[in-house]
Amino acid sequence: MINLSTKTILKIRQWSFFRATQRTLVMLMPIAVIGTYFNLFNDLIFSPDGLIYNIFGLDKIMTDHFWYAGSFVCRGMIEVTFGVFGIYASFFMARYTARIYHKDSTMSGIAAVLIMLFCSYATSNSRPRHGSFTGGFLQINALFIALLVGFGVGQIFHLFGKNYQQVENEDTKWLRQRVWNAALPFMISIAFGILLGIARYELQIKVLDTASFSELVG
Repeated sequence: MINLSTKTILKIRQWSFFRATQRTLVMLMPIAVIGTYFNLFNDLIFSPDGLIYNIFGLDKIMTDHFWYAGSFVCRGMIEVTFGVFGIYASFFMARYTARIYHKDSTMSGIAAVLIMLFCSYATSNSRPRHGSFTGGFLQINALFIALLVGFGVGQIFHLFGKNYQQVENEDTKWLRQRVWNAALPFMISIAFGILLGIARYELQIKVLDTASFSELVG
């Protein structure tokens, strides 16, 4: 029984999704650590309800200029780490999925980023009072969606892309050929992203933003 479970786990770990996910999470670890530290600093020090702020009476020690500057830095770093975590996740997931099959990993990652941004725009566009993008689709709580998007783009490059071999010095001619080789899977990925964004937009305006759904989840 134990041998069977071990073999099953080892077999699952060989799946491309789990191999790419493992590599992606390793690359995302420094970003998560940075965001965690700044979130901790913001909650403990640069918040009126913070534990350290109240224990040591920092409102009497720190100047307003220093406090606002610290709060600005912490909130900014939280935003550029956890606030757009989905972009980093989709990029690395698509990159490592494509690399498993010896495809152009950089172009795959760029396509995944464009898809995530478009889906975020589709979500925010259903809410006129919001900006061009909404953070909910890009934040760390949508990590699994970002991984699925990146994996899907990587599989598109696997199916439709040409094999790619890294060279030490890429001249202009080589780069042009590289772009042309990745054009078909890149455009298919964008088409996939547009359809996904439309589906997300329709779901938002027809289900998630309705009063009945709000009452249901409320």
